[in-house]
Amino acid sequence: MSLSWSLLGDVAENVISFLDPRHLSQMEATGKAVDAKIASRCWGIMLATAERCVVEWTPWLLQTLPKDIGEKHALKELLSLRLHLNAIPRSWSPQIMAVSPSSLRVSPRDSLEDSTSAEAVRNAPLLPPCASVPLALGTTLGEKFSVGLHIQSNATNGCEAVWLGLELIGVHDGGGKVMSVRCSPFTGRCMTKFPGEGYTLVAQAMQPLAADLRDSVEIYVTVSESGDVEFVRVCQASNSIARSGRLAREMLCPPWTSEIFAAIHVKMEDVLAEMTVTTRLPACDLLQDENQPTFEFDAVWTEME
Repeated sequence: MSLSWSLLGDVAENVISFLDPRHLSQMEATGKAVDAKIASRCWGIMLATAERCVVEWTPWLLQTLPKDIGEKHALKELLSLRLHLNAIPRSWSPQIMAVSPSSLRVSPRDSLEDSTSAEAVRNAPLLPPCASVPLALGTTLGEKFSVGLHIQSNATNGCEAVWLGLELIGVHDGGGKVMSVRCSPFTGRCMTKFPGEGYTLVAQAMQPLAADLRDSVEIYVTVSESGDVEFVRVCQASNSIARSGRLAREMLCPPWTSEIFAAIHVKMEDVLAEMTVTTRLPACDLLQDENQPTFEFDAVWTEME
C-alpha cells in the first residue's frame, strides 16, 4: 500500500522540510504522492528563505541578490551565487575573459601575434604576471566552505597556468591584510604567499599529474569549521583522487584572518593553450574522509615570483 502524504497533515510537512533540493525534486516528480501546497511551502520557507539568510550573512565582493521570481527559481539562483566569479577587468580581455557568471576562458599571449598591426600591439591587455579572479561569495573563518574548479585545456602541456587558491582577509594594525594559499592541479605544488613579504613558502602537496592527463582535471579546496584546509584533485581519465592532507589552521591562518574567499590564479607565462576554467561544488561524499593524516608542510623558502 502506497503512503498518501496528504493524509499526514503537519507530520508530512515536518518530514519533507528536512529534504534538500535534490530529494525534494525527486519527491515532487512522483506526482500525486506529495501535496503541492506542502511542497511549495518547503521550497519557499524552508529552502529559499534559509539560503537567502545564508547569503545575506556571508561576505561578498559583488552582491546581486535575486528578486521575487518564485520559490524554485529564487533558490536556484541563490545556490548558483556560490559559484559566481567577481568582476573581471575588461583590460584583461581577450587573454582572460568571462564566458558565463561562473566560467572564464584563458588564452596565451601568443594569440596576439596573429595580428601584425601596430594598433593590435598598442591595445594588448595589461595583465599582471599572476592574475587573480576571486569568487564573489566567500565565508567567515569558523564556517565550513568548499568549492572547486574544472579545467579544460586544448593541450596537455599545461604546467602551472591555473591555480586554485584561498585569499585570507583581515585587518591588522589598522590596515587591510591579504594572505594567499594556492595549489596547482597539474604539478601538485602548494604555495603560500605572505602579505608584504618578498618570499613564498612552497611544498609538494601531491604527485605531479602525468602530461597526457592534463587536458581535463578538477581541483577542490575545503575549509573546516576549525579552519583547517585541504586540496583534493580529481582526474576522471585516470579514475584517481589525490589529496594534500589537512593543512592546520595554525600553519596557514594569521591571527587577523576574518574572511576567506576562493580565487582562480592565472600565471600568464605558463598559459600555452586556450583553457576554460569553471567553478563547481564537490560531490557530497568527495571531501568526507576523516582518516586523512595532517599534511607535513615540507616547504622551502624561495624568492617571490
